[in-house]
Amino acid sequence: MLMLLPGGCSTKPKLNSTLRASQRHGVKLSEVRTVPANLLKKRMVISRAEYRKALALGERVNRLRMVQIFARSEDRLSQYPYYRILRVSKNSVYHMLGLRSGDLVMAADDYVIFDPQVFWKFVVLLQYEKSATIEIVRAGRGILFQYQFVD
Repeated sequence: MLMLLPGGCSTKPKLNSTLRASQRHGVKLSEVRTVPANLLKKRMVISRAEYRKALALGERVNRLRMVQIFARSEDRLSQYPYYRILRVSKNSVYHMLGLRSGDLVMAADDYVIFDPQVFWKFVVLLQYEKSATIEIVRAGRGILFQYQFVD
């Protein structure tokens, strides 16, 4: 399991003094909200070799735009950022992971994403993992992708 922290490092992050304490240590989505009853779980088995091929296509194909969404509600989750992803290419690693343009990224391995660069590093590091999860919202419905990487 990967732990997402600011600075893109899972062991010794470079901490920015302006970050809240919760951001410095990572925030688990499951600790700030209950799991929605209608959360759809999608299991995906991904070939590690195919995943690495998709990563090797480089930035031209694996480019992704993430735009921060600002919540207006008063609930506890609204204090944490989430991102809408745009411009997902069909041959990209993001498409392979089931992500589509317009999806809202809520968490990766249950950790709230505070920085789009950390999400990119998470996606790159998945090639070394056995399993991982990404939670999104698509058309108002929560989806939890559960990945298993096989050789």
